[in-house]
Amino acid sequence: MKKDTLVFTNDLGYGKDKGSFEYKSFVQPSVISEVIQSGLDPVDADNEEAVKNTVDNLLNELDVTINSKGFNDAENNQKEFLVGNAASTSTLRKQTFDVFKLEKKYNTDMALILPLSIAAAKVVQKAYAEGKDIFKGLSADIDLFTALPITQLGTRDTSEKIKSAYAERFTTDNHVVQINTFNKTISVTLTFNKVYVLKEGEIATVLAIKYGPDELKQAIMEDVKKNNPTRIDDAKELIENPQNVLGIDIGQGTTDCPLIMNGKTNIDASNTISFGYGQVLENGYRYFNKMSDSFNVGTLSEFDDILNSDSENKNDIANQKIVQKAVNASIPDLNSEISRELSQILHLDPSLKVIFVFGGGSIPLMEQTNLRKELQKDLDDYRSSALLIWVDEKYAPILNNLGLEIYAKVIEGQKKQN
Repeated sequence: MKKDTLVFTNDLGYGKDKGSFEYKSFVQPSVISEVIQSGLDPVDADNEEAVKNTVDNLLNELDVTINSKGFNDAENNQKEFLVGNAASTSTLRKQTFDVFKLEKKYNTDMALILPLSIAAAKVVQKAYAEGKDIFKGLSADIDLFTALPITQLGTRDTSEKIKSAYAERFTTDNHVVQINTFNKTISVTLTFNKVYVLKEGEIATVLAIKYGPDELKQAIMEDVKKNNPTRIDDAKELIENPQNVLGIDIGQGTTDCPLIMNGKTNIDASNTISFGYGQVLENGYRYFNKMSDSFNVGTLSEFDDILNSDSENKNDIANQKIVQKAVNASIPDLNSEISRELSQILHLDPSLKVIFVFGGGSIPLMEQTNLRKELQKDLDDYRSSALLIWVDEKYAPILNNLGLEIYAKVIEGQKKQN
């Protein structure tokens, strides 16, 4: 009997890995830690309650060893890693995507370790929910839908080759993920039947906004009501029939700017700025350690936690103000890059009708800076009537994955018809 093919969408960000497995969403930090001596304390596989609780929480307790021909660095094959939250909360040395390196995301082994580990955990959860013995060896066939930064896909001539090269890291052979979280090994064999590689930013702009849930469209309309109340009717038309649209997808490591002209993506004009909110945090953290009023903050993660704290304690509030001051010192560089990109687009396409700003970095930039005013000034300077819309904090970070899910449902629907 032929196995069902499972649907896995994966928006692998420099800061967070967002996606869904069989359309059930997940978010994990894009962090791994190599286990040199011992990882997590193993869970007793004979304790039913402990097994259930651990399986339910498996994404946060991932300790894996992967056997795969997809590794670029052969030394990573058969190494043991903590993945995602398990790595983030451990005391082991953390590996993240280096937002300052020129290395392409798709060439890194993290771009293999993270999705393989998460897929394996999800297969275990699915098997356990179906009453299967998860310690007897599991397997799954998967269709993967993912995306890469626009300029990392190269030119019109090289794009398909790069997509194929990344896809082949998954499809060339099976991958065996050994989960070491229990005192009995769980072995999961993953077979990727098909890997669809799309463009970050474009899938959000072209698919998610037009075909997304009503709640998203209502949130967009709320932004228009608040900031451009006389343009509400225009906004409805621009959402339902996007023709000349610019997306500004502000991530951790990059800012993707897909340009849609006459309803089609202009590949040559679309661009990726090699600068995201992650660099702002990194630069802010470095500057913070040189400030006279700085205090002891051990890691960038702790620095970010202080910045986003909701604490009402007066000392926490004072610390947050100092951290915010450090971050503010590095924000102008990113804002200037985004403003410059918009000016270039307006010069190229004066008929631009709407600009959607989204991505995980878009919210702090809206809340903490004058980026919105700067972009509106650019529009005014070019006498452009394009409508500037900020996607709300619920959907801004997940808009790319929402686009992947919409695309996946179309492809899966076509397969069922055939």
